[in-house]
Parts: sequence; C-alpha cells; structure tokens
Amino acid sequence: MRIAVIVATYNARRNLARCLDSVLAQTAPAVDVLVSDGGSTDGTQAVIERYADRLAWWRSGPDGGIYDAWNRALAARGGVDWVCFLGADDALCDPTVVERLLPVLRTAAPAHRLVYGDVEVTDQDGRVLAVLSEPWARARRRIRHTLTIPHPGLMHHRSLFDLRGPFDPAFAMAGDYEMVLREIPHTAPLHVSGLRVARWQEGGVTTRLSAVRRATRERNAALAKNGLPPAPWFLRSGAQDLIRLSLRQLVGERAMRAVQRLYRRF
Repeated sequence: MRIAVIVATYNARRNLARCLDSVLAQTAPAVDVLVSDGGSTDGTQAVIERYADRLAWWRSGPDGGIYDAWNRALAARGGVDWVCFLGADDALCDPTVVERLLPVLRTAAPAHRLVYGDVEVTDQDGRVLAVLSEPWARARRRIRHTLTIPHPGLMHHRSLFDLRGPFDPAFAMAGDYEMVLREIPHTAPLHVSGLRVARWQEGGVTTRLSAVRRATRERNAALAKNGLPPAPWFLRSGAQDLIRLSLRQLVGERAMRAVQRLYRRF
C-alpha cells in the first residue's frame, strides 16, 4: 500500500522544512512526498531543492491557488492508494502516524473513502491549544455550518478523485469543504479516535476579517453547488465566524476553543 502526502506551498520558507521533516520521518514504508509550490519568491524553492532527492515529485511555478496546486500534484501521484494533503504550516504529529493508520486504511475503502484522526491546534510556538476530535455521528450534524472534519491529515482514497473529480479551483478557501460535501452522500467518513494525526498552526489567513467573510461566502457556494439547503441565517451570514474571531482577539485562542467545545456538545 502506497501513501502520498501532498504539500502545497507559497512563500513558506519559515515552516516548510518542519512540515517536510515530519513526513519524511515516517516509519511506514512507501510514503511518497509531493510538493507543489506556487512560484514563491522568499527562498521556498531553495528549501525544496534541499529535499529534492527525497521527494517523489515537486514543481515551483505560478498556479491558481492551493486547490490548483493540490490538483497538479494529484495528476502526478500515480499508483498510490491514499492521499493526504498538508499546508506548509501543518505537520504530522509523530513518525509513527502513517504506520498506525495503515491497519485502518487497508480495510476502509470502499465503505469509507475519507478517513480522519485527531488534529492538534497549536500556536506559533508549537504549544497545543486544543485537540480537534469528533466522531462523524456528531460532526455530521454541523456539516452545513462548516467543515467539521479537520482537513490536515485527512486521508483520501484514490477512488474518491476517480469518482468525484479533482478539487474545484474556483474556491480559494472552501475547496476541501466542497470535496467532502461531494462525497458524504455516498460514503460516511471514518474517524480513528485517539490517534493524533496532524498539527495545524493557528494564526494564518483564516484569522483575518476579510478571510472570514470570504470563507463564509464560499461555504454557502459549496452548499449550493451540491444542491444542499443553506445553513441557518446566523451561520450563513457569517455572524458566528465574526463572533469567533472577536473572541479569539479578546480572550485568546485557548479560551475561545473551550467555548467551542461546549458548543459542540449540543
């Protein structure tokens, strides 16, 4: 069984090495690493070149955003069974992650084409602020609100793309959400409880007000594209996201995550 980890980058020189080290350190055999860079100008390409002899594929050049970058790497993946997507700010939690996932992945498809574990949310210094862990039976209740499956470390079976097509590059922020919406009418995602798969670093573009508004618009567009009813007005308007952003700025990330955990219980 072959696993592909696809990393999209753009001007990510500071964090890319940490991401690649976490993937290349995996103890599981047959893990292919592919890097799709959007034509960085900050020295990212030099970082990639240092790892070039350990990568299955890489490119650096203009693209249409993260989902176009992922699609380009998908087209080059060839012969892999499962695909995981990371941003340059993400990392796998430890060297045994893929090895521990393998027993589940060997039998998951075709009943489950999406397999996910838990994800650590960290600050810029690597401190763990929260752990995203939610079984699909609960996560599905809010799937019209947001992507309740943490995408870093989410494993995609190769048949998903054969059947549903590539990511839609018309989306800048919600293409992963739209892909999940395409699949869930056909198979349910499988949660591997207790296995921390990836680390997701807070403080990126999604913490900016303009990005929050765009993400809301794109989530609404993803629902409409898949013939799903819109989220309730409070969520469709983006009010919840704006409140979350305000809480983060007011009380800090850790307290905001505690409020979110309480919300998820209902």
